[in-house]
Order: sequence, then C-alpha cells, then structure tokens
Amino acid sequence: TGLLIAAILRVQSLKFGSERRDGQRFAVSVPARFNGMACHVFNLSMTGAAITLPFGVNAREDESCYLTVNLPGGSIPFRGTVHPKPWLGPTVVGVEFSDGQFLERARLARSLLWPQQQPDTPEAVAA
Repeated sequence: TGLLIAAILRVQSLKFGSERRDGQRFAVSVPARFNGMACHVFNLSMTGAAITLPFGVNAREDESCYLTVNLPGGSIPFRGTVHPKPWLGPTVVGVEFSDGQFLERARLARSLLWPQQQPDTPEAVAA
C-alpha cells in the first residue's frame, strides 16, 4: 500500500504536472502529408496529432518531421517530432508539434473550434 500511496502522490504533484495531459483531443478524419507522403490524421490537439502512415513507411522515435494537415479551412504545416504508437497499430505514430508555431496553432484552433468561420487566407488570421 505504501507504493500505491507514493504513486498517487507523485501523479498529483505539480512537479510532474507536465506528464498529465491538459489539452483537449479532437477525433478527426482528415488527409495529411507526413514528410511529403500521404497519410491520415485521426486525432488532433494543440500540441500534436495521431496519424496512420502507409504500410511500409517507418518512422523512428524522436525523428524530426513535417506534417501538413488538410482541414476545411486550408492546409496547416507543422514541424514536429515522431513518437511511434505500436500498441495502436504498426502504422500509427504520434507527432508532437515543435515549440512556437503560434500562427499554425491559431489556425488549427480556429479550424477545430469554429469550422464554419474559416478565413480565406492565412493573413486574415494574423490580422
């Protein structure tokens, strides 16, 4: 029981708060491009995406990548880092978006939260 109590206290500790997920995940079904290759996004958040790659395409842990998500409001390019998810399937990887990319994250938020109010150009978001 001592180990269980220690584990509960650790999870609740603010010191380890970064290990908890704060953001909302959105179940989606949209096409995308992973390092130029067609793929499918099935989960999006402000910090990353879960994607399905074509069979035979391998992605290594911590590999830098580019992911362009095609949403109704337009395509949004992200730089990121690969995190394979073999327990979800052999072709499933997570892409953690790199820090910064504020305009891209703003466009993503707008597309996910208010899909009916899409600007015609990326510049309209920045205005």
